[in-house]
Amino acid sequence: LKAIARHTSAVESSPLLQKIAANTAVKPEVDLSPVLQAISAHKPEIDFTPVLQAIAASDRELDLSPVLQAISAHRPEVDFGPVLQAISAHRPEVDFSPVLEAVAASKVDLGPVLEA
Repeated sequence: LKAIARHTSAVESSPLLQKIAANTAVKPEVDLSPVLQAISAHKPEIDFTPVLQAIAASDRELDLSPVLQAISAHRPEVDFGPVLQAISAHRPEVDFSPVLEAVAASKVDLGPVLEA
């Protein structure tokens, strides 16, 4: 409608445009209740037994043992020796005396904790 309104011509189209605009504002009322009732009333009997049987049969036919054997056979040996040696070699000296002094100075009875 806007494109038509921008179009200039020698024909006076404003009454026509007003009628079109008036009709587009009106939304027709459609009663869909018969359609909804028909959909609700339609309850077909569907037997899913063949589908369920086919699904169950396909589960039995699938043999994953070769896949599991291949996964089990392909266990790469990893030597963690160098990693463990590096961890053992890197033991920083930490001075816990301030922590121990703070614990000793506290008035909390740590006997149950120390006994556990």
